[in-house]
Amino acid sequence: MTSLRIDYSMRLLKGDKPVGEIAVLCGYGDPYYFSRVFKKKTGLSPREYRENWERSGREGCEKP
Repeated sequence: MTSLRIDYSMRLLKGDKPVGEIAVLCGYGDPYYFSRVFKKKTGLSPREYRENWERSGREGCEKP
């Protein structure tokens, strides 16, 4: 279930919704907890993931 939520959040982070709103849309009531889970699974914070995606313009952002 966590993987599905993180995959969905990765798609949403490519848009312009705030991270707190994305957390709620993905089923996390606490944006800070969402950020910790996201970083544990991807190696990047949601903000870092979004910034890397915007810089690269590519579909897949991997750990640096």
